[in-house]
Amino acid sequence: MHLWGLLEDGKYKEAEDSITTVLMPFYDLLFEIARFTGSEGNLDKLCLELVGLDASPPRPPARDFRDKFRDKARKMLRDCGMPRRN
Repeated sequence: MHLWGLLEDGKYKEAEDSITTVLMPFYDLLFEIARFTGSEGNLDKLCLELVGLDASPPRPPARDFRDKFRDKARKMLRDCGMPRRN
């Protein structure tokens, strides 16, 4: 794992940059979804779907946001360098 290797090599600034590159866009989208749904939603489930893994839809009473945010989530994953399996 790239991040673990940076930490083991003592490259803490590079590790921090790597975390920021991935986590901040995820959190930004998560908060946007929260404003839409009134809760945190399940962005992780949508991301799993987008990389080709099975995930169930959000359970009630959570609002299903997947169609509205699918393109934004796909762009966020691509921008972070996440490969797509399907």
